[in-house]
Amino acid sequence: SGTGLRHELRLFFPAGMTMEVPRAIGNAWGMTFENLRVYQAAVLLDELVMALIAVIPPGNYREIDQLKRAVASLRHNIAEAHGCEQPGRKGNHLEIARGSGDEVRSILIRFGSCQVLDQRQIDKPCVLARTIAKMLTSWLRTLGRSYRHSCCSPMPAVRAAVQCRSPVPQSSAEVLCRSSVPQS
Repeated sequence: SGTGLRHELRLFFPAGMTMEVPRAIGNAWGMTFENLRVYQAAVLLDELVMALIAVIPPGNYREIDQLKRAVASLRHNIAEAHGCEQPGRKGNHLEIARGSGDEVRSILIRFGSCQVLDQRQIDKPCVLARTIAKMLTSWLRTLGRSYRHSCCSPMPAVRAAVQCRSPVPQSSAEVLCRSSVPQS
């Protein structure tokens, strides 16, 4: 064309239509959320979780539904944070994404504890979810947010039980998988 700009991006549409985007405009767009490493990791986690859901036996509908919602929330909030210009809104979406990633890990750990899934099945997605949480925490720190909250310290009752050496359940699986029916 006569503008003197070198075209860097060419978009293709159905019916053979194309659109060229000049370099000046193409560079102004910056990186899209799909190119973020943390988003790509969230996509991989989503794929791993969906593959696991396919092998979970019937009878776990509520946890499966919650797992699907949490992994979707993780992905979507990363994308939404990327699009936010206001640091406060961006930080809120990143914190929600981090919480969703922790929720995914928590549900998978419960499935492992209850022997719905084998430990080897949940290892890779749990490590990936933890890695994503670290990436999101790092991003939050660039916004000036600290992730040291009082909610992260042990509950007073747990501290008291540890200090008094009171009896604790034999395994965490007993606590996690105990049915709501009273034991006799």
